[in-house]
Amino acid sequence: MINLQVRHGGDLENAIQHYGGAAHEWLDLSTGISPWSYPIPEFEPSAWRTLPSPETHLIAAASAYYQCRVSDIAVTPGSQLAIRLIPQLLNTQLLNTKLLNPKLLKQKRAVAIPLIGYQEHANSWQLADHKVIRYRNVEHLDSLLCDNQLSDVVVINPNNPTAERLSAAHLKKISSMLSGLLIVDESFSDLDIDHCQPSARMPLHRGGNVIVLKSIGKFFGLAGARVGFAIGTHPIVGQLQTLLSPWSVAGPSMELATLALNDIKWQRSQIKRIKRHAKQQRLAMSVIKHNVPSCKILDQSLFFSIFDQNDRIVKLHDHLAREKIWARLGDPFVDHHQQQLNWLRLSLAGDQLDRLSTALILFYNITR
Repeated sequence: MINLQVRHGGDLENAIQHYGGAAHEWLDLSTGISPWSYPIPEFEPSAWRTLPSPETHLIAAASAYYQCRVSDIAVTPGSQLAIRLIPQLLNTQLLNTKLLNPKLLKQKRAVAIPLIGYQEHANSWQLADHKVIRYRNVEHLDSLLCDNQLSDVVVINPNNPTAERLSAAHLKKISSMLSGLLIVDESFSDLDIDHCQPSARMPLHRGGNVIVLKSIGKFFGLAGARVGFAIGTHPIVGQLQTLLSPWSVAGPSMELATLALNDIKWQRSQIKRIKRHAKQQRLAMSVIKHNVPSCKILDQSLFFSIFDQNDRIVKLHDHLAREKIWARLGDPFVDHHQQQLNWLRLSLAGDQLDRLSTALILFYNITR
């Protein structure tokens, strides 16, 4: 059965309904979005009553930031719509191929998607009636590739919440083993620009079967602007651009995204600020490891994930919610050791770290 109700972070209304309080009382750490947004300019009133200009300036800024060609970029209203549309557009191409070769009509594509990660990927491929195979980690993915079970692969790089990261060389190897697409979701890659650029350039050298998805939502703290990009030479990228034109992104959002992508000084300052606060949060969260030695804490600086067999993580989530701190409690899963794990993700708390630290210390004092 296709899951049409995928749970996401940012669902603060659910927290308020269950635990009470007003929105301004809550510290929402459920999303992985930077606590500091790119400064919002004062828009001219005309920006709200006129149709958006062509995307020329935004695409040029994205081309410079992601180090790829202007012709290889499709602007999307957030990366989510690209995630939903790509499997559907692939179906259109497959239908044309199958009509030419009726023997292919009963064949389905098999796509590998992380077991733990952004669940809209699997949901979108299932909605398009493709066969979804879930992989637990990169070793599991490599074994599936060696067994020739796959036509397409989705890699979330780095993965949220596991923080697993594949090198450009590894991505290149995966793409060379596929008859179909390699989708690389790099929504969290901006903290290391030198890392995110090579895979963005890969489509120019790998025969067109790689599509890289980008977003200004996380690092720039602009999730509400709804601006994303699909990058690659595969025909689907051009189809996305044609399908979504004209005016898929609001004028003020385009102006804001262009400013953010061009502002190198702010980007460097943001990287330093995030990494400085992430170091402090690692120290604050060491109380968890001290009290639950069996747990594993992984992070990508913008988010921190706790994995453990113990249901103490579920109790911690409830405790934080009663302290008006909203975290992302994931669904239990079975890892490659056949152990069932619970997991909890916390965003970077930033200037509210003392509030989180106090709540963590209180929890372990109560439950000791």
